[in-house]
Amino acid sequence: MRVLNSKKLLYVIIVVAAVFTVALGIGFAISRADKIPLNDDGITLSATDNECAEPTPPITTPTIHAEQPTSEVTTILLQGIENTYAHKEQFPQAVTIRESDIFVLYSLSDGTELCWYVDNERQYENGAAYSCAYKKQGGSWIWFLAENSNYAQEHYNYGFGEYENLFGHSGFFIIAARGTTYVAHDYYYFDTNGDLKLLIGSTSTDIIGDFNDDGENELIWFRTIGDTVMYYYRNGESIYEVDVLYELSAYCELPDMSVFAVDWEESAQSVLSNELRIYLLRTIATYPQHEMDKTFFGTASFTVDGVAVEWITSEEA
Repeated sequence: MRVLNSKKLLYVIIVVAAVFTVALGIGFAISRADKIPLNDDGITLSATDNECAEPTPPITTPTIHAEQPTSEVTTILLQGIENTYAHKEQFPQAVTIRESDIFVLYSLSDGTELCWYVDNERQYENGAAYSCAYKKQGGSWIWFLAENSNYAQEHYNYGFGEYENLFGHSGFFIIAARGTTYVAHDYYYFDTNGDLKLLIGSTSTDIIGDFNDDGENELIWFRTIGDTVMYYYRNGESIYEVDVLYELSAYCELPDMSVFAVDWEESAQSVLSNELRIYLLRTIATYPQHEMDKTFFGTASFTVDGVAVEWITSEEA
């Protein structure tokens, strides 16, 4: 093994030290270059320039608090008045009916028969009346109602149907023309003694449903021209009625020539969801055009105490 002399060894040490020093300087320069800021032209900024430069703000997502449009809403509770015709006792009479005079025959689920017939014993100015009678199983015909046939000569405007759980009763209803523009329904039931009673009467088109969520059905009927809405509900043993649009007019001062109304085309569907849309109708043209300005007024919902109307006073729907 060869041994370096002292001169050669010293020379090697000097070279190694020089290389190490150069490498250390290059590394330091590179690390400083990463930290020296540049301006937009790529020129190195001095320490003084850097201290005066505005710091770059952090990028953040702003929170937007959008103000929702508001409406002034006044809730009006329309309470009903007792319907004195409810549970009205009937005074039926035994009657003999010729089969040829019967033009509607209907059988109830319990076997009771109902009929509409031409009643020549009861006369109106246009001729014979149209009457209703019932016959229980094994019994005879019992008359209970007569109608003026002047409004509808066509027999298809008369008929019967059955209902369940209306104000706590089940029974049948009659269909009868009572005007030139509407067909009415009257609801009857037999009490525990077997006597026939009128539960409630309605005009025009009606809907039965549990609108106030009390577990039994209520009744609402409309005039098809939209200016009448009647709501019937039970409180205790009494049946109450609310003439919704009429009662509403007592709380709200209407513009001249304005009336409340409902949109007949959407009324049935909206009632089933317990929300009836009410409008103000104002005449803007005279006869024969009858043009109307229709403005949304509010919504009505049906409760155990009456009808709650949410009156929108500052915003149209």
